[in-house]
Amino acid sequence: MGFAVFLEPQEELSSAIKAWKKMIELNLPDQPYCLHPPHCTLIHVDVSNEQIAAIKIKKAAKKSGFFEYS
Repeated sequence: MGFAVFLEPQEELSSAIKAWKKMIELNLPDQPYCLHPPHCTLIHVDVSNEQIAAIKIKKAAKKSGFFEYS
């Protein structure tokens, strides 16, 4: 089963990325990444137990003090 952790930009940066994606879509239609929401993938792996992976990632994020998670 796949598991991923993403960083999502906030207001101003998110809006700027969306605007760039719209310009790209106008000039180069059907680009698959233009349909994705603005994000940065930190982790993308296959795991045998998604619940355990989520618990471990949340613990690491909380311990670091740098990340909010949902």
